[in-house]
Amino acid sequence: SHASQPAEISLNLLAGACAVSARAEILSGEIHAHNTFDAPDALQPVAHPIQAHASQVQLSLPPASVAGITLEIQ
Repeated sequence: SHASQPAEISLNLLAGACAVSARAEILSGEIHAHNTFDAPDALQPVAHPIQAHASQVQLSLPPASVAGITLEIQ
């Protein structure tokens, strides 16, 4: 959410949902970094720590990053 500062993210699951497992992958680096035909692996998704406690999920994102989160809920 910011080009030069990290972000602390908290997600609240609604309707009594409870997280059984969680995983996250991020893309991060210099804000203008991108993959090209000459450098197709300049940015690669990497596993990122995430915490899931009952109905809340928390993670810390580095600056200029994009995250994908996968939750198993019950």
